[in-house]
Amino acid sequence: MKTADLKCIEKFKAYTVLVIGDFMIDAYFYGSSNRLAPEAPVPVIDVNLKKYCLGGAANVAANLAALGCKVQFCTVTGADAAAENGLKLLEAAGIETRYVLTDADRKTLVKTRMVSGTQTLLRCDEGTCAQPGQATEAKLKAKIAEVYAKCDAVLIADYDKGVLTPLIIDTLLALKKDHPKFIAVDAKRISAFAKL
Repeated sequence: MKTADLKCIEKFKAYTVLVIGDFMIDAYFYGSSNRLAPEAPVPVIDVNLKKYCLGGAANVAANLAALGCKVQFCTVTGADAAAENGLKLLEAAGIETRYVLTDADRKTLVKTRMVSGTQTLLRCDEGTCAQPGQATEAKLKAKIAEVYAKCDAVLIADYDKGVLTPLIIDTLLALKKDHPKFIAVDAKRISAFAKL
């Protein structure tokens, strides 16, 4: 890597970035596939390795942390085993979890890929994609308001899975008016963030 690139990366250590978005786990089941199932013409995979990674906005947060940023992450998970695994992955990536909310009415988003060799044969998605309930939404609003002033920049990672509700977007707009700072948006529905 060039010296100029290293100097650029070194600058990330000076910044705290707030990431807001949809929490996901990417799961990969690897194995060999040498036969079809007797009950249907589909491949059978003999799984020999399972790998779990941060996905969605959690992956964005992990990438920023890997560059050296201090990352604050506001999101909502379910209150389930996938969320527990995700919190451990966040901590291993050096990301604080005190702004991560759990909601017993939600199921954590997990995308599971079945892979044989270099070929993904199937992807199974599970989890809640609806907006959080009013109580959870109000708590998320409060968490964002609490941490916003402590950050140098905000990165929104919206996968249209419910976390970034109109109320949360309006909250960010109000915060930005009172305390202007750089806000980057990566969204599947970019028009929802036009005023930011």
